[in-house]
Amino acid sequence: MENLTSTTITWDITAMDCYPQADGETDVVFTVHWNCSGQQTASGKTYNGSVYSTCSLPAPTGSAFTPYDQLTETQVLGWIWAKAWTRQPLRPLSRSRLPTRSTHQW
Repeated sequence: MENLTSTTITWDITAMDCYPQADGETDVVFTVHWNCSGQQTASGKTYNGSVYSTCSLPAPTGSAFTPYDQLTETQVLGWIWAKAWTRQPLRPLSRSRLPTRSTHQW
């Protein structure tokens, strides 16, 4: 059995694709690009992993629309997590070999 001593998971929004105009709104986000990376130390060894993916979003309706310049990282991560991802999509890093893999930066 491994002696797990620490795990760090970091989520990054790397880009958001927007329609310039949609349904009477401006800069409507339709896809979020994200990266989740992690580092885990177990039995004295450090393991790293990273997952890159995108999250497609439905068109906003009514008061659900938030202007692009008012979006927060917390809100956008909430969209990703609501699309069936947990906050820790990485399997135990010591047992996986994940591949690593833009235009709004936080």
